Amino acid sequence: MADAPREENVEAEDWDPPRLRTIEQRLIAQGKRWYQVAAIHDASGEMAAMTEVEVDPAIDGWASQGDTAVTRPHRGHRLGLHIKVAMLEWLASTEPQVRHIMTYNAVENEHMIAVNAALGHRVTDYFQRSELEVAAARALLAAP
Repeated sequence: MADAPREENVEAEDWDPPRLRTIEQRLIAQGKRWYQVAAIHDASGEMAAMTEVEVDPAIDGWASQGDTAVTRPHRGHRLGLHIKVAMLEWLASTEPQVRHIMTYNAVENEHMIAVNAALGHRVTDYFQRSELEVAAARALLAAP
């Protein structure tokens, strides 16, 4: 799932079971709840798509959309939309207090932006990403 459109200079993330368990344990320790929905390809048993949402009880009425991804062989079948709808249905029954979901997308990811628009998301803000050369910053701090 590491081939989704992303901003330049953003590396693909490696998602494996130990990393997912670590994330889940951290969220549980923070009192948060993490929901994941996946679409599994019947013929191969491989995961074709996934989406995740985090609910923080300390932020009343809100949830935070995590990653949503569709593997390359399964794109073009509206799986991103279907798994997000399945997630919304699940949240409606298990987290009825959630009234808003915040999400974000790289501007290059036009397909997921279209999925979010179809679901009724509206753009409320744009974020500017900045990069810092650590060695250059240290040199500035060390200068007299």
